[in-house]
Amino acid sequence: MKPLLLFLFVTFYNLLLSQGNYLYVETITEDEDFAFPLVLAKDSLVELKINTYLQLAELELLKGHEKEHIFERVN
Repeated sequence: MKPLLLFLFVTFYNLLLSQGNYLYVETITEDEDFAFPLVLAKDSLVELKINTYLQLAELELLKGHEKEHIFERVN
């Protein structure tokens, strides 16, 4: 009985008092072949660090520095 009560307490605590949506994901698309997530956050520094890391690691290019489109180096 005690483990069940503990489980219920922890579950309801997490549901009621947990932080809301902190990150949102928007998708950058080019044609039907390419799509890449762009993370939007309440804290602009967090957003910048996540997006910079993801874009450099996977696309080898930052959004805003492309000549044609964001996927030009990986296609």
